[in-house]
Formats: sequence, C-alpha cells, structure tokens
Amino acid sequence: MEKWFLLINPFAGGGKTEKKKQEVFDLLRKHHIAFESAESYSRAEAANLIHEKLSEGFRKIMALGGDGTLNSLVNGIFSQ
Repeated sequence: MEKWFLLINPFAGGGKTEKKKQEVFDLLRKHHIAFESAESYSRAEAANLIHEKLSEGFRKIMALGGDGTLNSLVNGIFSQ
C-alpha cells in the first residue's frame, strides 16, 4: 500500500483547519489509508514540503486547508 502525504495549513479558515485535523486523521485511519502529514506555515514552506515529499517518492498528495494551501501544493508539484 502506498502512503499518502497530507499537507496541512493549520491557519486556514481562521483556524478551523486545526480543529478539523483530528477528524480527518480519524477518517483516514478508519478507512485504512496510510498517511504522513506535515504542517506548513507559509506558501514557500508548503511548496518546499511538496517538493521534498515528491523527491522521497510520494505520489499521492492531499491538502487540508484552503485555496492558498491547494495553490501551494500545485506550485510545489509544478516546480519539479
């Protein structure tokens, strides 16, 4: 089974993401989805995390945050 990488912006939605994080973790575990997660605190950090995880071999990536988090994820992928 391949592991997913979950990029988290805890400040998205005025902090709502941080409150939902455990719920998302619980759902992933309930459905036996292996994952690794990391929080990012800036767009540049998020893009660097994605770049790093792609270099490590991750091919399944998801984001927990808002539009900016998704944008950083996409920019990290396309910067390859």
